[in-house]
Amino acid sequence: MTGPRLNPFALPPATTGRFLLLMATAVAASVQVYGWLVARLETVSAAPARCVGTARGMSGTVRPDQLIDWYAECEVWASVREARLVALMIAVFAVVTVAIYFAMPRYTRRGLVPLRRYADDPVLGPTVRRIEELVASERKGVDLYVAPASGRGMDRAFGRIGRYAIVLNISRLAVAAARPDDPALAAVLRHEIAHLRNRDIDLTYLTIAVRWGFLGAVVVLPLAYVAWQAPEALWGLSWRLAVLLVLFWLLNASVLRARELYADASTDDSDGLIRTLTASPGPHEGTRPAGWFAFHPYVRSRLAVIRDTDRLFTLEPGVAAAVGALVGLGYPPAEYLAALLLPDHTYLPGWICGLTFGSFVAAVLAGAAWRAALWAAAAPGRTVRTFPSALSFTAALMGGLLLTPDLPQTGSFWRVAEAEPLIAVTIGVLLLGLAYVYLRWTVFCAASHLPVAGRPRSAYRFGVTQSALVLGVWLAAWFQIGGLLLGTGVTWVGLAVVLVAALFNPLLMISLPWACWYPLVTWRGRRGMAGGRFRLWQEARSDVALRGLRTPLGAALLTAVCIPAAYAIVMIPLRPALRSMLEKRMDDLTPTPSEHLGIAALLAWPAVAVTCAGLLLLGAIVGGRQRLERAVTAAGAAVLPASAALVLLMLLHVSLATPDAKGFFEMLTGLTMAGGPATDRPENAALGLMVVLLFGLLLLAGLPATVVGSMVRTVRPAPVPRRPPGRPGRVTAVLVTPILLLGTATAVMGGREWRVPETAVVPDSIEIGQVEQVLAEPWPIDAPLDQACGHLLRPVGEVRWSTTATSSGFDILLARAAAGARTAADPALRMMGESSVEALRRGQLLRAQRGVTAAIRYCAALA
Repeated sequence: MTGPRLNPFALPPATTGRFLLLMATAVAASVQVYGWLVARLETVSAAPARCVGTARGMSGTVRPDQLIDWYAECEVWASVREARLVALMIAVFAVVTVAIYFAMPRYTRRGLVPLRRYADDPVLGPTVRRIEELVASERKGVDLYVAPASGRGMDRAFGRIGRYAIVLNISRLAVAAARPDDPALAAVLRHEIAHLRNRDIDLTYLTIAVRWGFLGAVVVLPLAYVAWQAPEALWGLSWRLAVLLVLFWLLNASVLRARELYADASTDDSDGLIRTLTASPGPHEGTRPAGWFAFHPYVRSRLAVIRDTDRLFTLEPGVAAAVGALVGLGYPPAEYLAALLLPDHTYLPGWICGLTFGSFVAAVLAGAAWRAALWAAAAPGRTVRTFPSALSFTAALMGGLLLTPDLPQTGSFWRVAEAEPLIAVTIGVLLLGLAYVYLRWTVFCAASHLPVAGRPRSAYRFGVTQSALVLGVWLAAWFQIGGLLLGTGVTWVGLAVVLVAALFNPLLMISLPWACWYPLVTWRGRRGMAGGRFRLWQEARSDVALRGLRTPLGAALLTAVCIPAAYAIVMIPLRPALRSMLEKRMDDLTPTPSEHLGIAALLAWPAVAVTCAGLLLLGAIVGGRQRLERAVTAAGAAVLPASAALVLLMLLHVSLATPDAKGFFEMLTGLTMAGGPATDRPENAALGLMVVLLFGLLLLAGLPATVVGSMVRTVRPAPVPRRPPGRPGRVTAVLVTPILLLGTATAVMGGREWRVPETAVVPDSIEIGQVEQVLAEPWPIDAPLDQACGHLLRPVGEVRWSTTATSSGFDILLARAAAGARTAADPALRMMGESSVEALRRGQLLRAQRGVTAAIRYCAALA
């Protein structure tokens, strides 16, 4: 051996994350298959039509608002009915898997002989006692068996939770009895004991149980049902099942190979295991594609890991591809199921699916990134390559999306690629950038925290957990782009609108400050004062201090102070122009911010300019070669406090520009709602929302400036750090406490604007005159249902309605849609349109929206 081996258990191994990935694949595949089947069951597919028929019978017997409320509840019932059938099928799959898991150890023990039966054998007796002593010294409570038929399977450990066993081949005992000095028996036993020590027996047999349950409940039974009931649809299901089965097999094999490699690496007698593997029969090596499908690694791969455990700390593009394929194939059906259960929520289904899949992805990729960062910190000159993994993750995810069928509520990405291939490629490039930034950010987080972590494994677990939350939000936002694009039309203008709309995702905006602050907030506790010393090497140098880089938290806060100070100075000569613009609009003040774009631009562009200048300087100071992540996160950490201060300075400059600006000042701050009901709040007037929106604007403009500054810094060599990484906990608390208070206040003030729909509705938010002009147009009377639905859907352009949707001209869209619905000869659709028209005339925007939403769903059920 060339040197000491890295301890593969310095951080938690990757087997658990891969097993979770496997389980997610099975569940997502079952949702996709079961959803495809359930949508074709007559009892489910006919449910929306039943709602339509009942609504027609109710028309004329109840009030229009009661009809709308009942139909909305019936649509929810139809969705939940479908979701319950899918959930029931998944529950059956889970029960079958658990039953197989508990039955497999019993099946495996069939034909095996307890080792104690050979204790009195004159030839095998001494070997039996040697085995029992060795196993008892390593692990107690393990049952020992012998496979009496020579060649019946490999030596292995098996069992279930609470009861484990090791089985040896009879030929292994015979060889050990004939050659007591042969190290093979002890090496094999220690390898199997390592499986027990690593606690991967449960994962192994759960994996096998999931595999057989998947084949039976998700492949064989659905294929048999389709072949019996609808043979013409057999091909459409078969090829999708084939793709899922190949992916599932690859992930299954990856889990089983990983546990073997970790067991080899943790075996105490590595020399004896090397000699045993070298002398073992069978193929020692093979082609890479064949190895992907194999449940057991090649002997050559096992020997390489035993000699050099660095291979267990790599970020593998193949694993990233498997993760991407899972997300691409599993996210759309999972969102489809969540949308069935939560039909009246806009963000919540995406958040649930994003956080779920983000957890699975982080368990594998973020865990691997932390291990790779540890490997890089263990010796100088090592770097972690993240782009190959980001590229394979993106390619596999996009491929999985293209193979996903067109499901209700979610659509299919194939429709985007078919309509505008260049737009689909652009969305894929956006995902590639997101994946690359995520992996680089995760590696930087690990490199920042590991050198000062008192408990590295705890730091790892917390790092992976917060990484899962951040990635979950980012995935939900990215998938929302594709979903909204299908609703608004696959055009470049639609893509630009959707990208801007995605930035209003509240969790996305909250995740960005956290992503910038987490890697910078490092400190040294009592147990971490030694510089992050822990058992990094397996054989020698067990007490090693990792190299670290002090995070620029102080520089970020100083920049956050300097940016508002510079803005206050820059705005002084611009105050006369601001006063002139304000006085021109004094007679035409309304609560709509779009009418004050000139004023807002005058306030905003100096803020963008001074922020870019400050972040450019910050990047030049703290950035440099291999320090881009350090500079970008420092810049992001500076933007949030700077945004809060800039908003207050904007309001101050408005109030100082002219005493007549009181109305505009009240519109910006939302002071008119003080002491009044929520419906009196001006549109988009929450102070917290203003801070968050300015934060997003400054990030988009300032981070490129930071990158430029960091690139400029690369022309000079980076100075050797004089201070150790981390800082005392009390100093960190002093620096971080104001930011925590600011973030909490911003979230509370901005959160109400997102959560409560009524905050966007004001008495004069409906232009009654323009609505009456729309209603006075020459609309047809007693139009056929298809024509009336066309009039209804044409103005809205298949927009996904939600109870929080509000924008300029929204009342006019509702008026056109309601007028189109009331042209129908169908009595139920006409009542929905008339009710929406009456609600608009009364200023009830939400009631009108609810009626139009019900009318759209009514037409969709008859399509």
